[in-house]
Formats: sequence, structure tokens, C-alpha cells
Amino acid sequence: MRHQTVTWDAEKISELLAYQAKLWDQIRTTPRQKPEYYRVAFYGDFRPALCQGKEYIVRGEPWQQFTDL
Repeated sequence: MRHQTVTWDAEKISELLAYQAKLWDQIRTTPRQKPEYYRVAFYGDFRPALCQGKEYIVRGEPWQQFTDL
């Protein structure tokens, strides 16, 4: 029977779970920048015709400015 032969290192498991809890706490408490959303519209005569008259919502990276888009 396999369950009778498996031994667990409780100290190592405890250390790993404490480390994982610390990481989750850092994720929860670290402030994050929110991404900006932009409306991108294609007007006029240009190629490809597939894009003419189309509008899209584009999510920029948190560090990205409008002029970079």
C-alpha cells in the first residue's frame, strides 16, 4: 500500500507554504498601475481597405502614453 510508505517532510512543507503566503500577500498589497484604454479609428482612403471605417478599443500597457500608441 502506497499511502503507508510515503513520508512527508512537514518542516519543508511549512516553509514552502509560508513563502507562498508571503508572495500572495505581496501581490495583494503592492499598488499596480492601471492600463489605459484608447479608441482607435481608421478614416480616409488608405490601404488595406479592410480597415477603412473601423473602430477598435485598444488597451495600452500601464507605462504607455497616448503619444506612444
